[in-house]
Amino acid sequence: LLYLIYPLKWAHVYVPFVPDGLRDYYLEGPPGSYIMGAHSRHQSIVEDLNMSFTCNLDNNKNIHVPKDMEFRHLPPTKIQ
Repeated sequence: LLYLIYPLKWAHVYVPFVPDGLRDYYLEGPPGSYIMGAHSRHQSIVEDLNMSFTCNLDNNKNIHVPKDMEFRHLPPTKIQ
């Protein structure tokens, strides 16, 4: 997951994959910024979180984007 934001460095909580035993603890929306991996069967739980952007890395699709989350478009050309 961290390779997706390279060359940026992630300095917050990173959980590559949330195990089923800790699913309720982690997926209930702990405070702060974090990147977490979860199995697709937990998609409905993750989508219920207020401020979560969800993507399926296997299918390369955005699954859930909150209505109040805004994204800026990248510039059309590289800045030199």
